[in-house]
Amino acid sequence: MMLHTSPMETQRRASFEQHSQDVLNLLGAGHQLTRAEIASRLGVTRTTITPVLSQLHDEGAIVTVATQSGEGRGRRAAILAIDPTAVRHIGVDMSHTRVIVILANNAGTEIVSGMKEFQAGATWESRCTTAIKFIQTLVSSHELHLRQLSRIAIGLPGSASWHFGFSEENYPAVFPSRAELKAESRTQVMQDSANDTRLRVTQIFAEEFHVPVATAHHIRYAAIAEAANHPSAENLLYVRLSSGVGGAVIDCGKAVVGAAKLAGEIGHMCVDHSDNAPLCRCGKRGCLEAFISITALENSWRKAGHPKDTFADLCEAAHQDNPERRTNPGNSSRTSRLPDSNRRAQEIVVQAAKTLGRAIGCAAVVTDPDSIVISGEVGNLLLTQQEVIQTEVDKEILPVAQSRVCAASVGFKAGAVGAVIASMSEANTASTPSTPPNLINPRIYDT
Repeated sequence: MMLHTSPMETQRRASFEQHSQDVLNLLGAGHQLTRAEIASRLGVTRTTITPVLSQLHDEGAIVTVATQSGEGRGRRAAILAIDPTAVRHIGVDMSHTRVIVILANNAGTEIVSGMKEFQAGATWESRCTTAIKFIQTLVSSHELHLRQLSRIAIGLPGSASWHFGFSEENYPAVFPSRAELKAESRTQVMQDSANDTRLRVTQIFAEEFHVPVATAHHIRYAAIAEAANHPSAENLLYVRLSSGVGGAVIDCGKAVVGAAKLAGEIGHMCVDHSDNAPLCRCGKRGCLEAFISITALENSWRKAGHPKDTFADLCEAAHQDNPERRTNPGNSSRTSRLPDSNRRAQEIVVQAAKTLGRAIGCAAVVTDPDSIVISGEVGNLLLTQQEVIQTEVDKEILPVAQSRVCAASVGFKAGAVGAVIASMSEANTASTPSTPPNLINPRIYDT
């Protein structure tokens, strides 16, 4: 026999749930209030809010932190607050080498965060196991609980590395090309493998924590965090330059995904169409990544007469004292007076900065961003020539456009921060905070 809920009962339940969420949002912002103050703030009667508060208190979502001081022998009013030990959202940023986790309350404020390295060559299932155990360690070591956990959002690395299911040990120099994969099947093969990975990661976390789990490109989550930290920039182009080159597009505060979930892959914009252009791991020739990734710049430095040097050596040589570089980047007369190795290092950096500027300038013509945010190890190096990058961008964009090149501001936890924001948005628990969670209460633990 089926039981039918009356429209009045449905409305009553919806109202009760809305009031519950309003209370959590209010107290989650850091307020400690009495029942009367909560009713006043929410514009409802105490009769309406009392059963809501009682249920939340019984569930452990809110706790009594004190009683209101005052004279007289009457009962003192309890002061209520969000349970400081209750984890409401978990943001996870998983790369090939490490996981970063942020445990946050209902308002998105960080309670605690941490980073854990993966074993070399670990499979995705092994990485998930490590991440879950690390979350559990953070919870237990800081005397937290997950009874009020709402959602988990997980950032995963980019398309080329895990669409084909490779681990560190069998990571190929070049991924299957168009010649190796038929044109009509190439996209489907990539999407099927990517979806399998996403679904398995989602399944493992959902089975462990019994809450909804969302996954997305971790660079998109980092871009979301940067957008939250630049509230005046609703349209943003985010670029991360490291061992690979990736990016994301934020349009009106939301990440653009694309038909094949490949929007923002700026590293695979072609910057050299010649037949002898360097081969990229994606199977194409002349991609931006093939010119300005860590490996690409390292190779350029070695060809310049430093066969055993690393990217770190290039950075050190390029950062040798050059006061005029800070006010007149790329000045050829100044550069010519530097020692040969330092001059060559700075020439490599300037050329890479120009290449980057032209590429992101072309992307900016299409996306029209307020800001172009640059991050990553290579990004930090090229930002020593920020004016060079901006000059090249300005050559590409329309005269009336104003796309400002700037450094990323959220830090290395950006992917996990964006995941928390995405978790909050998915659960409809709060609007995007104007300050990313990790900047409110920055603490990092590595166990």
